Amino acid sequence: MDFVVGHTYTRASVQDAVGVPEGKRGGDWATGYTKFKDEIFIFCNIDTAGRTGHDYPNRWVGKELVWSAKSRTTINQPLIKLMASGSARIHLFYRNADRAPFKYAGLAVPVEVIDSKPVTFRWRFESGASQRGFLLTWKEAGWPHSNLVRMEKSFLKNGYVEEAWRLRASNTAQIGDLVWLLRQGPGEKGIFGFGQLVGSPKRGIASDGKTKMQALVRFSKFSDPRNRFLIPETQVREVLSESQIKAQASGDPLRAAQVASLSALLPTVSKIIEPDESDDDNFDPKDDKDARKKIARLIAQRRGQRKFRNSLLAAYDQRCAVTGSSILDILEAAHIRPYRNDETNKAVNGLLLRSDIHTLFDCGLISVDANTMKVILSKGLLNSEYKRLEGKKLRKTKLRSQMPDRTALSMHNKEWGFE
Repeated sequence: MDFVVGHTYTRASVQDAVGVPEGKRGGDWATGYTKFKDEIFIFCNIDTAGRTGHDYPNRWVGKELVWSAKSRTTINQPLIKLMASGSARIHLFYRNADRAPFKYAGLAVPVEVIDSKPVTFRWRFESGASQRGFLLTWKEAGWPHSNLVRMEKSFLKNGYVEEAWRLRASNTAQIGDLVWLLRQGPGEKGIFGFGQLVGSPKRGIASDGKTKMQALVRFSKFSDPRNRFLIPETQVREVLSESQIKAQASGDPLRAAQVASLSALLPTVSKIIEPDESDDDNFDPKDDKDARKKIARLIAQRRGQRKFRNSLLAAYDQRCAVTGSSILDILEAAHIRPYRNDETNKAVNGLLLRSDIHTLFDCGLISVDANTMKVILSKGLLNSEYKRLEGKKLRKTKLRSQMPDRTALSMHNKEWGFE
């Protein structure tokens, strides 16, 4: 359901619009926020106490809203974690006087989450002008795996592969829209293809022999899902809802926040390093002969380095070194100089980063100044939702001896054009 930014609504009119049954309109609907189907609805007061007597310090900071959750919330509660993930569709309504109608602020996207009591969010609001995207799906039972083998051979030969794919939301799709290809069915799920629509939707013969709407897709990233994924299931589940993962038809639209999150998670090269590839040399931050080819290591490899991650969790007090996030499920051990062997798995060659910041760091879009220990962004991020991080001081480690190696940081910055 879409609401109009700036228009006023009552709780009842919102409930009518989304089809909330009469018997389920009390409870959380009347006390601040709730989840209905796959969407979250927030109703908040600004500069005035609510009818329960609570007077939260909700306030506007420019075009962003600082908002407090309920008084006893914690960062680990499921609904709070969902809000913080940035993958949920969150409608936010506000008012400046109790019992007045609410004004619709828009779709809220978390800019900052503070682990306080209550948990505090800083929201920005989508303008609706973001890049559009669609989720394509594949099941082996519906289309034989041999077709994917054929596609991968063509991709490895040409650097891309084109294929007509089922597109349920064909009436809204246009040439240039982004697509992600998800493996469904038994076993591990994940994204194994990414590309764009290069043909307008039209009727064609689908894998089940029926005539359905399809569109020609050019995949610029592709891998055989039996061997590897571009984005593994654990990361996919942080972005997509269960109903999207289990969609019965291919080609449903993605929300703008999901498009941004999935884009950030994509590897920057198409060929992924095998998990057992390594060497026996000692770590030297000045030796960068493998830097580019090993920067694309699998997420699974990162999580497999448990000792390295644990050392960084201890050093940074279980908080992201850049954002301060304390959600353990999305904190990852990032290498400053690429992984080569156990000698590189030292705290001084690492940063504890939230998963999206880790990806941006490996892509050369974000880094840390070796002299000031302040965050620096690429030009492409200066006008993005990450712009607030520019110049932010890196979180200090418990011990000075655990702080990042300045030579390693300098090498990383020179490699990506920051120095």
